[in-house]
Amino acid sequence: MEEIILAAIIAGIFVFIVIGPQYLLVKTKKGLRAISEQLNNEQEQRQKAEKSLQDTQRQLSTTTEQLNREQQQRQKVENSLQDSQRQLSSTTKQLNREEQQRQKAENALQDTERQLSTTTKQLNREQQQRQKTEQFLDKTQSELTATSEQLRKEQQQRQKAEQSLDKTQTELTATSEQLKKEQQQRQKAEQSLDKTQTELTATSEQLEKEQQQRQKAEQSLDKTRTELTATSEQLSLEQQQRQKAEQSLDKTQSELAATSEQLKTEQQQRQKAEQSLDKTQSELAATSEQLKTEQQQRQKAEQSLDKTQTELTATSEQLEKEQQQRQKAEQSLDKTQTELTATSEQLEKEQQQRQKAEQSLDKTQTELTATSEQLSLEQQQRQKAEQSLDKTQSELTALSEQYRNEQEQRLKLEQSLSETKDKLNSPPSEDSSEHAEQLQPTKAYSVKSLGNGKVLTIPRGTSKNNTPISQDTWHGGRNQQWRFQPLGGVDQGYYHIFSVKTNKCLDVPLNSMENDAEIHQYLCYGSDKQKWQLIPALEGSFVIQCKQSSLVLAAASGKTGKIVQYTQRNSNSQRWILTEI
Repeated sequence: MEEIILAAIIAGIFVFIVIGPQYLLVKTKKGLRAISEQLNNEQEQRQKAEKSLQDTQRQLSTTTEQLNREQQQRQKVENSLQDSQRQLSSTTKQLNREEQQRQKAENALQDTERQLSTTTKQLNREQQQRQKTEQFLDKTQSELTATSEQLRKEQQQRQKAEQSLDKTQTELTATSEQLKKEQQQRQKAEQSLDKTQTELTATSEQLEKEQQQRQKAEQSLDKTRTELTATSEQLSLEQQQRQKAEQSLDKTQSELAATSEQLKTEQQQRQKAEQSLDKTQSELAATSEQLKTEQQQRQKAEQSLDKTQTELTATSEQLEKEQQQRQKAEQSLDKTQTELTATSEQLEKEQQQRQKAEQSLDKTQTELTATSEQLSLEQQQRQKAEQSLDKTQSELTALSEQYRNEQEQRLKLEQSLSETKDKLNSPPSEDSSEHAEQLQPTKAYSVKSLGNGKVLTIPRGTSKNNTPISQDTWHGGRNQQWRFQPLGGVDQGYYHIFSVKTNKCLDVPLNSMENDAEIHQYLCYGSDKQKWQLIPALEGSFVIQCKQSSLVLAAASGKTGKIVQYTQRNSNSQRWILTEI
């Protein structure tokens, strides 16, 4: 019995020694397989989370790009809307100005019509008086037919010259008025440009604010990106740790294989099995802790993913709002464009009406100027006819009284005829003849200041109207050479002073009557502000006086080099020496 018990104990010990380590090894392998499967599941879940995070990042990037495009489109729409609003405001202002101009043109047209009616009435009266005068003259012209025929020829030639001169003056006045209008329009355009610049500065300030907001959004996006990069780095660290765990697991498996091979010896196999079991348990504990940390990290990643999804939904909602706002802005822009087109059409109609009114006004003004010129000519002819009638009556009375002596009567008629010719020819005075002898219209002269020795000069020889005249050292250029064209009739003793280079006259701009008004060059058209008288002064010099303002030509003080008109004060800066070239 004791042998049986001892045999059973020995068998139990043998079973424990032989089968126990194998059972523990199998159990350990099963535990390791379960851990590896759990690690594989965790890895698959982490890969899915990474893919979902990458998809979310791509969606976020596409959403941000779309949001940026929508913001750019919205900014473009807002800018276009602002431009359309500015254009609409400027168009309405221009329309108001056009309406005011049209009203002014209509008022001027009515005034012109009233003036034309009064002028026509006065012209009819003048024509009636002229007819009566002509009837009376027809009775007396039979005795002076030869003289009247010669006088008519001379009058016709003089009338043609006066008509040509009047026509030129009207054209020049119209040109000057047009230039004034262009200057006013340019000033208005400059004011509109200043206003547009202020609006642009306000728009630039608003754009700067929007840029600051966009920079803040970009900073927030950069912060999110940094968080995502930190998360990716943490995931890479987890992958490295998992690889290390797998390597450790492989090492443990190799050790377990070596332990199974070395189970031949009982004590060595059991010790190695216990050591391997302890090591495996420690590794299993470490692996379980690592699994817990990975689970915590996965939970954090899922929370970050949820947060990113909420941000994505908020961004999509904001994008929808931006799209709605953009649609509203586009609708408002379309409405503004339709209003702008309607306003532009109305403006075109107003401009056409204003052009028609201006054409009618111009036509009426030309008719009025022609009528006034004809009236002035009729008045001059009537005055001349009355003077001729008075003179003829005196001659007839003298002829009737001195009828007995035919020789004396013929001599008196010849004297009367010579007197009439002398009056018509209107010979120049002694002073002007002396000046004419001194200044020949075909010769060129330099005009030098007695004060500083510099001559009148056109800067760079430019031929533009309203170019200021300056003074410079004599160098012989054509822009420093001047011709003096003597004038006749009521302008006897006056000259047109024009440049050899540009053929344009010395001119006082804007009909100024003030001191220090700068002298320019301008196209010669016979105005009093272009007529100059030469008054002899000291040392063979002249004072050059303007007919319109009675102010004299002067070299401005200082280093400005300007030529101005100023009150005569016996200064060398107002005395000029003329030297023939």
